[in-house]
Amino acid sequence: MAKQCLFCANEANSKEHLWSDWILQRLGTQPTRIKMGKAPAKTVSHSVVEVRCVCIPCNGGWMSALESENIPIIGCLMQNTAKPLDAAQQTSLALWAVEKAMVLDAVNAKNRGHFFTRNECEALRLHRRIPDKTVVQIGAYGRSGYSADGTIVWLDFPNAPKAAKASVSTFVMGHLVIQVVTVHHEPEHENARVQGVTIRDGEWDKLLLPIWPVGTRPMTWPPQATFSNSGASSIATLQNRWRIGKDATV
Repeated sequence: MAKQCLFCANEANSKEHLWSDWILQRLGTQPTRIKMGKAPAKTVSHSVVEVRCVCIPCNGGWMSALESENIPIIGCLMQNTAKPLDAAQQTSLALWAVEKAMVLDAVNAKNRGHFFTRNECEALRLHRRIPDKTVVQIGAYGRSGYSADGTIVWLDFPNAPKAAKASVSTFVMGHLVIQVVTVHHEPEHENARVQGVTIRDGEWDKLLLPIWPVGTRPMTWPPQATFSNSGASSIATLQNRWRIGKDATV
């Protein structure tokens, strides 16, 4: 049975590039780190990562348009050029990041199923609607590289253990770091508040700028602090900040 496109009813007959050609042209190709769920991280010697999960009309249509819309924004951020971001730019970048999170989610779907629902994927395509209970934040990497990390974790709310699952997708391209977190409540905890979720300690307010939900004021890139390769401000710490306890991952 043919695989269905993530975003519509067509057959998934096209490969989506995790890093678009224009990104590779500007940053060059280099080893890329990829990690999904509990599987060991792997590093490939190139930066061309393709996922057959979409159809030709989607890939060459609305997805291409969203990509083109974000080239001026991402181009500055991944090269660490100071830039103000207004509400429209923050929204556009968040839409692009969520689309990439949905594509990354498809990499491991054969083993654990899709996290993002069909309705969420179609709403992104049809209405530019980001899933409810989604947070998108961006940071600056002091060096430059490529990385894609995706996992699903249980979230414990006050007096409600394992009340929800969260998809956590973390991307690095050049100096730009993006993390997308989407929460799905378990049915019996549908009305539980997301506030109060415990994450690992870190200077997240200095390292990350929130772009979704969009705030009331424009922001200026870069953040106060940058990510490094080790210690409390490492990319690995960011990737793992939602994992609390030995049974946190699923």
